Amino acid sequence: MTWAFFQNCWHIKDWMSNDPVVPEPTKLAVIKDAHESPVLKLCQELCNGTKHLGERSGEAKHLFTAMTLDREKGVLEMDCSYEEGGSGAVGSAKELARRCLEEWRRILKSHCLPA
Repeated sequence: MTWAFFQNCWHIKDWMSNDPVVPEPTKLAVIKDAHESPVLKLCQELCNGTKHLGERSGEAKHLFTAMTLDREKGVLEMDCSYEEGGSGAVGSAKELARRCLEEWRRILKSHCLPA
C-alpha cells in the first residue's frame, strides 16, 4: 500500500494536466511547483523507483518496513521507512506521506484550486 500511495501522490500532476476544467496556465504552474518541491521530489523518487525497478536521481531509496512495540500502551505500530540518497538518513514513510499531502494542499490552494 505504501508504494501505491507514493505512485498516486506523484501522479496528481498528471491528472492535473488532463483536467479539462483547469486553465492551461494554471496547470503548467501547478506542475512546475510540483517539480520544484523538495518533498515531492522524494515522492517522485519513490514512485519512479518502484515503477521502473530502480532509482532515478538518488533522492530516496529503499522503502522498508519497521515495527515498534509500545509495551506500556500495548500497541504495535508498523511503518515503512526510506533512506534518503546521499546522506543515508532514514525517514518515516508515514511522515513523508503527511508532508506530501500538505504540500499538494499548499500548491493547489496557492492556485485557487480545491484541495
